[in-house]
Amino acid sequence: MENLAKKRVIVADMDEVIVNIVPLWVYTAIVNKPMLEEYFDLDINYSPEMVLQRETYLIQEWLKRKDVGEVPKSIMAIFNSLYCKDKNFYAKCPPTPMAMGLRESLNHDVLEKLYIVTHCFEGTEEWKRDWLINFFGTDDRIVFVPVPLSEKKSDAFKELEIEYDVFIDDSLKNIKDVMENTNSFDKEFMIPKLGYNKRTEELTNLAKDYFAQVIYYSNVT
Repeated sequence: MENLAKKRVIVADMDEVIVNIVPLWVYTAIVNKPMLEEYFDLDINYSPEMVLQRETYLIQEWLKRKDVGEVPKSIMAIFNSLYCKDKNFYAKCPPTPMAMGLRESLNHDVLEKLYIVTHCFEGTEEWKRDWLINFFGTDDRIVFVPVPLSEKKSDAFKELEIEYDVFIDDSLKNIKDVMENTNSFDKEFMIPKLGYNKRTEELTNLAKDYFAQVIYYSNVT
């Protein structure tokens, strides 16, 4: 009998969903310690899993020394450049288990569509696109949406008229935004189980309002 199961549309973030970028970012900061150690504590017992299980979302806040005030813009420019000025940065990042699963689903025609909706620093859009095309083999089923860091992801959903079944993101702020500002009734929201995005009572109650499911999964490589 023909399988009449509905193919699903998935919308996924890239950073910390398709690739884990922060472990490499922190490692690169440690390598460049002399330029940054006045403001950042880089004497940490580094491991990729430890970085991903940090309690603080913003890594500059997580690494900042307790005895310093605001980090100067010149130092933050150096810190950010370790990631956003390295054209080979994404090429060094392996796919996550979620990325591998999504590619398998695409290759076996299980999904109707995969959208990638990701914020990006200036200059990183091309490198992200190259990684995605190289990994998924094509971009005809992937819509890459560069969004200014201040813009809500739900705005991209509305602009592209995306109707989805599953939204995957590591940021609780983005999960809440999409849940509240798109057609999220009876949808699934998947979140990689990381130290900074633990389930909250607010999110649990919000999901109930929309009859939505919040699913946590392991995404450590």
